[in-house]
Amino acid sequence: LVHDELMTALYYATTDRGELTGSVRKQAAKALDELARLDAALDDEPPVDPAELATRLRAVLLDLSSGLRITTDVHREAPIPAAVADAFAEGATEALRNSLRHAGGPGVGRSVAIRLTANGATVVVRDDGAGFDPAAVDPYRLGVLVSIRGRLNAVDGGFAEVSSAPGKGTTVTLGWRDP
Repeated sequence: LVHDELMTALYYATTDRGELTGSVRKQAAKALDELARLDAALDDEPPVDPAELATRLRAVLLDLSSGLRITTDVHREAPIPAAVADAFAEGATEALRNSLRHAGGPGVGRSVAIRLTANGATVVVRDDGAGFDPAAVDPYRLGVLVSIRGRLNAVDGGFAEVSSAPGKGTTVTLGWRDP
């Protein structure tokens, strides 16, 4: 999916900065329009069964890292809106990708906890790797801002938190409260 460099290009292409050509700006605007169209189409998708969401999350995350420890706690019967399910899948996948890319190699412990309750849902992606200072992240690197926080904040009742410190690992908490 779209990540740091492309997201930055798209961001700059839609601003009034003179360093980009008109064709790049038009391409970026077209891509953003297409993303908005695809996002609007999610409203027409049927809601997702909670057990199906847990299974889907497990599958996409284990596809990225087969040794990942995943726990699930499903105590929800009501379906979850498709846009929320997609935001969780995309946000959790991006959090795990970031961990695999930046936290360190073999020996780094990674886990995911999936919890679905009558009041909402929470997915926590955690590693005990290198960690980082969230305040020191270049604002032009949009991975955490757009790919994780933006996806959850875009759904009604959604939120995302990133907690990290150098040498202390990283915890990404994705959440949704059923309105």
